[in-house]
Amino acid sequence: LEDGGLAGAVGSDDPERLAGPHVEGNVLEGPELLPPEVAHRPTPQECGSPRNLISLADRDHIFKVRSRYCSNNFDQTPAEHSWTVDTTAPEIMITNQPAGFASSTVADFVFNSSESGASFTCDLDANGWPACVSPKSYENLISGEHSFKVKARDGAGNFSLAPAEFSWVIDLSEPQLTVISGPPNIASSTAANFQFT
Repeated sequence: LEDGGLAGAVGSDDPERLAGPHVEGNVLEGPELLPPEVAHRPTPQECGSPRNLISLADRDHIFKVRSRYCSNNFDQTPAEHSWTVDTTAPEIMITNQPAGFASSTVADFVFNSSESGASFTCDLDANGWPACVSPKSYENLISGEHSFKVKARDGAGNFSLAPAEFSWVIDLSEPQLTVISGPPNIASSTAANFQFT
């Protein structure tokens, strides 16, 4: 592929190979990444079936194959297959979450991925990873510490390298206030001092 995205290593104009039918094929990578003369007029090279290609770059690819006979007649409608190589893991971000200390039993999360069309799985308090969508809401949560995690998976099956996560505390207890000292019930002073906890 370093020579412009062409598959095959045998020259197609070898006289000894023109004695019978041949199959020629090529791989054309993204036109924006190749010189115009290569992107639009790739040179076919002889190949056989199966044809194995390795170390393809992350981008769109097109494979074309056609037959050629000893009279040097070519198949005018080559068979072709298009696909995209994607080995990059999607990134995942939480963009909205509860406060770090909350008094609500409801928690709402908004998250997104660096790749459009990604799917998500969510985990609350280490209870498993069911499929989820953004926004994700949880209700009837109990008082105490909680942890939310979310992972993304792109269309090629790549998972985010690490989940995005957020931890917070729900406190439903009412504060208790006690006055521990103050002026006597009947005082001769115009000032009053209090201590409370």
